[in-house]
Amino acid sequence: KFARWLDACGAILDQINSPSNGCRLVAELSTNDPRVQHAMQSVRVPRATSTQNAFSGIPMASMSSALRGLRIQSLVQEVDRIQNPSSTFLHPPRENGSAASFDWLRDGSRVECKCAQLSWSHTHNGWRVVFSGIKFARPGFRHTACFDDLLLAIYSP
Repeated sequence: KFARWLDACGAILDQINSPSNGCRLVAELSTNDPRVQHAMQSVRVPRATSTQNAFSGIPMASMSSALRGLRIQSLVQEVDRIQNPSSTFLHPPRENGSAASFDWLRDGSRVECKCAQLSWSHTHNGWRVVFSGIKFARPGFRHTACFDDLLLAIYSP
């Protein structure tokens, strides 16, 4: 499992560092770095405080997670349109009467958007984000991923 995490991390960093997306890695710091430790201490949440309290009064906090996911997906798609102004965007075709396994087409590329909420983990004593339901290729199950581009969005206060 650890090797898969390293592969995933490498793939994410490759995407971030790609000259075509306008992003760049500003710094890489260990969680043991004193500056990171100081920053983490300043945002520690007492054990009695819940994720719900952290999101109190934040836009979309009162929505169901499904509705919030759809709204964030719409925002991500709009950002994708802004970043790719000359591209053609289409809704995916239905597959056997069911929704497609990706969220939209951009110039023929299948785009999948997944969002996850930042949440406090008492077990890990810190904030975490867990993305689920990503349809990667899996030997013996799915030969190819169900998307060409995967866009990840984090909902946080």
